[in-house]
This record gives sequence, structure tokens and C-alpha cells, in this order.
Amino acid sequence: MIKTTSATIVDQRFEAWKQSIETSVGGLSTQVRNPEHFAGHIRRFRSYGMEFTKLRASGLILQRQRHDAEDRDNQYFYLIYQDRGTARVQQRHSSATMQNGDLVLLDSNQPFSIEYPEQGYQYCFHIPREMALHSWRHSRILTAEKVAANTDLASLITPLLKKTAAVARTRPSGISEDYLLNAVVSLMQPLFTRTRDLAKEYHSIHLQKAMAFIERNLSDDAINPEMVANHLGISSRHLQRIFKTLGTSFNRLIREHRLCACAKDLTNPQLAHLDVTSVAFYWGFKDCAHFSRVFKDYYGVPPSQYRAQHLTPP
Repeated sequence: MIKTTSATIVDQRFEAWKQSIETSVGGLSTQVRNPEHFAGHIRRFRSYGMEFTKLRASGLILQRQRHDAEDRDNQYFYLIYQDRGTARVQQRHSSATMQNGDLVLLDSNQPFSIEYPEQGYQYCFHIPREMALHSWRHSRILTAEKVAANTDLASLITPLLKKTAAVARTRPSGISEDYLLNAVVSLMQPLFTRTRDLAKEYHSIHLQKAMAFIERNLSDDAINPEMVANHLGISSRHLQRIFKTLGTSFNRLIREHRLCACAKDLTNPQLAHLDVTSVAFYWGFKDCAHFSRVFKDYYGVPPSQYRAQHLTPP
């Protein structure tokens, strides 16, 4: 089969992108979601003792797989500043849609994904893990939880990050300047950490087991709090309290995870022969109109339009 000129160009751009990703960050895989809109450029800098990458991407998903997180020497937290456009990040059980000026923290030692449905521009500051863990000891670190641009604390750290990026050098300055890094880590603490709560940590053990059970039975339309609570050996009321501490509910969590599963299947070329209704029904939605409505509320477009925009041709 002879490739068209446009397909060859996309392949060339993709290979150049993979090489630059490996050089700048490493341990990340790329999934092209929309070849027509695929674009990617990344470059690593150092400024006043801080290392960071400047990234532009669209039509792709960046992923750190579990084997990459386990096999590589991942000594950083990634502090991501969304300069322009949008991106959707996910790590563990948290996810966030980033817009201009938003901040989010990711842990390089754990799997994560960043989706760029349209042109997005980001700065990713590499925060040394050992330094952060020492400064934030006795705290719970929040990853993939967005800090909105209009919050007071974000308005303190953002100008510092932007100024650091503006005077970036591609080579070290020759002077050990940890003062800036220490200041950034200190400002990050109230944004991305919470004081450890032993009661919540006890809840988190049950939460992890509950999430594993839910993921295994997500397509079962009969799943309910009683079923999960019985599996864990706790009461339904206790289970609901656990989800309440996270600011969510059992029903909301099930709905969001099912929507994510539907979105993944709708953009899978191997499942392109299935209509939207079949995908929705498989993941436990019983009413087409209801599914279309909640899908649009979550992703901003109806499921059929989402598929048309994101489905990668086989």
C-alpha cells in the first residue's frame, strides 16, 4: 500500500515528535487521536536553576504507562502551567480540564495521561521529588487536581513561573541558584497539599478497593452502593461518607467513569462499527436521550460529534 503525501508528512512529524519527547522528558508514549490536527513541539530549558519544558500539541494524548513509571528513574513532580488552549489531565482517580492560566501537578512515578484535543500551549516545570517530599512531609499531595487561574494563591506563583520561562536559557547559568526553586516549592504547598488526616487515610484504603471493584463491574447496569459496600464488608452509609469526603457521590462517580469509558470506545477505530447506542448500553446507560444529554454536559459536544472529531481512521 502506497501512502499519500499527507500521510507521509504526518508520519515524519510523528517521528520527529517522538524523538523530541524522548530527549526532553522520556518515558512518555503518544497516541494520535486526530492525524489531520496532529502537531507537536517540545523543548527543554533551564532558567535560574529550574528545569522546564515548553510544549505545543494538538490532536494527541501523552501517556506515562505503568511500566515507564516503574522502570525509569522518575525524580520529579511536574508542575504544569496552561499558557493557552485546553488540555485534559488524568492521574489515579483524579482528572481535570485545564484552560488558560490553570495549574496542575502530576507525579512522574505514577501513570498519567494528558489529552490535547485542540492546540494547547504549556510550560511544565520539573520539581525535584526529594526536595518536594521533604518540604511537604506530613502532607497529602494532590495530583491532577486543577488550581484555577483566578484563585488568589495561583496569582502569586503564576507571575514567577512566567518570568522564569521568559528568561530561559538552553544551558545552565553556571551559578547554583536554588533560591527560586525553594520559593516555588514553598508557594506550591498550599496549592497542592493537604494536612494528612488519619481518618481519611483509613477511608482511602476502602476507596481504593471500591474503585477496583467498580472498574471491574462498570458495565454492569445493576451495580449500586449496596453491592460495593457488601464486597468491602462495610455499610452503604459508610461507603457514601467515603465518597463525600472527596466531594463526590457514588452515582456521580459511576456516571463519570462510564462516560470516560464510552468516550474511549467511541474513538477506538476497532469499535467504529458499533453505533453510539450500542456503546452507551454496554456501559450501563439505559436511555439514549439521557446518555446524550449527560455526555454533552461532560464533554461539551454530543457523542456522535465527539466521535467524528476524535475517531482515528483505521
